[in-house]
Amino acid sequence: MHASSKIILSALLVATLIVSIFFTLSISLKIPIPRLRRSNLRIITENFMWGANTTFVISWDDARPTDIYLAPIDERYGIRHTIFSTSIRLYPNASFWRYAYFLDELFRGHDVQSHCGEHVHLSRYSGAEQERLIKWGRDGIKEVYGYTPIVFAYPYGDTGGSKFVKKYFALGRTIRYEGTSWPPNDWALAGVTIPIDGIEDENLDRIPEIMNDIYHGEGGVFKGYGHTNHLGEDFGVTNFTKYRQIIEQISGWENVWYTTWGELVSYTIQKNNLKIINIVENQDEISFDILWNIDTNIYNVPVTFSILDLRLEGYILLVDGKISNSIKIVGNKTMISVRPNKGESITHVSLTRKNIQDNEPPAVKNIRLYTWTVFQDWRSDPSTYCNDTYTFLMFDVVDNSSYIKDVNITIALKNGSIISYENIRNPIFWNNSTYGRILFGMNVSDISTITITAIDISNNAIEYTFVGSLGYYKVTPNWSYTKD
Repeated sequence: MHASSKIILSALLVATLIVSIFFTLSISLKIPIPRLRRSNLRIITENFMWGANTTFVISWDDARPTDIYLAPIDERYGIRHTIFSTSIRLYPNASFWRYAYFLDELFRGHDVQSHCGEHVHLSRYSGAEQERLIKWGRDGIKEVYGYTPIVFAYPYGDTGGSKFVKKYFALGRTIRYEGTSWPPNDWALAGVTIPIDGIEDENLDRIPEIMNDIYHGEGGVFKGYGHTNHLGEDFGVTNFTKYRQIIEQISGWENVWYTTWGELVSYTIQKNNLKIINIVENQDEISFDILWNIDTNIYNVPVTFSILDLRLEGYILLVDGKISNSIKIVGNKTMISVRPNKGESITHVSLTRKNIQDNEPPAVKNIRLYTWTVFQDWRSDPSTYCNDTYTFLMFDVVDNSSYIKDVNITIALKNGSIISYENIRNPIFWNNSTYGRILFGMNVSDISTITITAIDISNNAIEYTFVGSLGYYKVTPNWSYTKD
């Protein structure tokens, strides 16, 4: 026998002996054998957030003055809505109250998507002009609010230029949701659309019945759209009584996802364009990677995954090393929700029984506080019921070890009044750290102190207080708004 053959044979005998000894000791001493991989571990992506069988979205076109009455009602019942606005209406030097109000709505969890650059019949324009207006509908919102809208509502339901909508948007919405197909080949997204022409429209009465049919049928999406008033009319807050009653009836249902157009479309696109790779199961840990085959700078919402036939009770969820509380045990499966980091194509997920400790509180950084004063002529602008002073408060909450659970703001005014804003949200398509509110009718000089409280999911908290003029700076633009 050649020397090399003897060496190989000896190595095989030694390896066999080692394995035999290991198994013998494992049995006699009850030492658990580590499992490095399990091929039958099944991880699926849920059609809707947290496995809901029904999704509710409602939207309002044109960013009309009466839209300001929606948020207090919707937020009371856990509803988030979408405003479809033309870009031209949102520029600060065109309509400052719209710019400020709908920015504030983003911090309250609502959504702003595109209604074109201007409100026009697109079919009446040349192809080049159609593309300019549609692209402006995307780029204008990106310029004003810092994110790329992905849903386009055709003005007047006129589908002229639909090829450009397909080029610049994920979905084109007409009166009947035509144009770009509402994500294709996905039965769960079939649903019912109901138009509402004014907040007193009789179609509002149909919403609970239609929702009930979807909910107790095969599931799917309820899609409501409309206007908060008839064109040219200006309803008062008392006219929203009917809307409040309807929203109260359809809110709080179990296994329903109440969301916005942008979040639903982004969820669907992310769900249909990801791959789960590198699944590993050890004794006390399961891990895998999510490969996102989309631009996570644009599509960037949490997606729900289910690990089937496993109840991982007592496990901690780590997403790219940060502790997350987005984990639920439902029946015989474990559900988690994971949001990609902007610009990153891979997210690492692990579920572990190890004792992970986080004692570091969040940090509040990059405070931005400034006042804009706008002079408006009530004779030329019907929206002058809004205040002409707007104080913008924005800041970052940073935590390298845990996700943020809650952010609150308390403002003490010099006149002794206290104003509180609770459950401040991180806008859907922004980064994961920026929060804020718009303080209507309030000037920096009116404020005595501002206290920001941030709590992470490990219950570490920070309370950050500004006293006097510390950290404040004031900007008053040197222009006044006038309307031709």
